[in-house]
Amino acid sequence: MRVPLFAYRARDAVGKELQGEMEAADRNEVATRLAEQGLFVISVQEAKLKKTTGLFGKPSSSHVVAFMRQLATMVRAGIPIMTALEMILQRAPSQPMRRLIESIRDTLASGEPLSAAIEKNSDVFPPLVRWSVKVGEETGQLDAVLMRLAAYKELESNLKASVRGALAYPAVIVLVAIGVASFIVTVVIPKIKRIYDEAHIPLPLPTRIVLFVSDFVKEWWPFLIAGAVGVVLAIAIFKRTKSGSRFFDRLFLRLPIIGKFVYLAALLRFTRSMELMVRTGVDVVQALNIAAGTIGNSVLEEGVRKASLAVRDGAKISEAVEDAAVFEPLLVQMLRVGEETGTVDELLDLLATDYENQISRMVQNLPRIIEPILLVFVAGLVFLLALSFFLPIFRLVQVLKKH
Repeated sequence: MRVPLFAYRARDAVGKELQGEMEAADRNEVATRLAEQGLFVISVQEAKLKKTTGLFGKPSSSHVVAFMRQLATMVRAGIPIMTALEMILQRAPSQPMRRLIESIRDTLASGEPLSAAIEKNSDVFPPLVRWSVKVGEETGQLDAVLMRLAAYKELESNLKASVRGALAYPAVIVLVAIGVASFIVTVVIPKIKRIYDEAHIPLPLPTRIVLFVSDFVKEWWPFLIAGAVGVVLAIAIFKRTKSGSRFFDRLFLRLPIIGKFVYLAALLRFTRSMELMVRTGVDVVQALNIAAGTIGNSVLEEGVRKASLAVRDGAKISEAVEDAAVFEPLLVQMLRVGEETGTVDELLDLLATDYENQISRMVQNLPRIIEPILLVFVAGLVFLLALSFFLPIFRLVQVLKKH
């Protein structure tokens, strides 16, 4: 039996309407979780489940998040973990998810803790999850840890979905423009060329340029595709090397607009993962190493790992992060204040929330940034095609008038 998917509409504290989808046992669970986020529920309706499996037979990230949240809810309600797993297994949304739950259940049945079961499925659960669950078991806060992990993963998933949604419209426009241009170049203009050839009239320069490009692509397209594939493979192989990864990660940080987004996303991952682990009691050195693995940028990751070595040698977190020179001064200052007041986790939470808001605003403004660039591209393409299409017609009309 599949986990139901619900589409919801809600309003936040300032009255802004939000829409989204959420997997839950029923409508009441959706309403409760939205209320916990400080949202006022307008409507909740069952939606069609879009995806059941991940790539290469792994569970999809949305199903793993739903699993953690369901398990946390049941553990908090006092249901034994084995019973909770059996209940969730009955509603497993896909075969990969069923295999994952069965693996965890069998490990627990053999007498090992949940953290060991999570460790055995390290291809699904990253180090952040594995260490947090282990500490949650030791401190008796497993339900709270699972809830925070699920919220963190949901945030990541929603962020990716927002970016994809913002880029979908420009991508469609570009594809349509290229499709129309290809039709005109390969079908319409060659017919005009035949008329000119029969009349022994030279084609205008813009039309000759377009036809040259068209003929070149049609004649050499296998080699062009092979060359493009070769370049992509070479870049992919180079990016897998340490020097290649550093090159591209440094490049992305320096790109306009994209660089700021990549940097803010890295700050968000670092602060949110550090907040989660500090709050659950993970050792600071280990927390820094785990947080480094969540950043997603090798340049910044290297700086955080250097900071973890400095903390291991006795330095304060704020001093180590400042010496690493990879994060903004505000983060360093907040860490320093948190160390002095004993509220590192709370200030990291505030910072993470601020980064979330900044990224949300960037995603909302992304279409406004892309639209002018898109307009210039489409206008240039239309202008070139108009010249190559209409100039021959005008010249042909002039020749016919003379005769």
